[in-house]
Amino acid sequence: MELKIQNMEVAIAKAEAEHVGCYNVDKKLAQILDMTKDEALFHRRQSAFLYHLGAQTIPKSHHCLSMRMTVEYFKSHMDHAGLSVIGHSSAADVHHYVIFSKNILASSVVINSTVTNGK
Repeated sequence: MELKIQNMEVAIAKAEAEHVGCYNVDKKLAQILDMTKDEALFHRRQSAFLYHLGAQTIPKSHHCLSMRMTVEYFKSHMDHAGLSVIGHSSAADVHHYVIFSKNILASSVVINSTVTNGK
């Protein structure tokens, strides 16, 4: 234990003997700050470029799909707003499908394909 205490005293004495130049520390911290700012600017520009590239490469039909679906929903809702008759179909050739999915885009493509090919 005595040896550890002596080693600690020697280390403390060496640390107290060293003079830390505040100018060098300040210069190094400013350098690190500038590098961090440059890196943040680079990542911000890269993110903006990749966002723009993604927006340009997505086909218009998929880009505006959610807006078209919303407009069609409200159009059909307004067309059928006055109709309150609930009809029950007992036809054997009518099928109902339920899709459970978190991927709305894929589900809408499947539904659109089914409706288009079913006519």
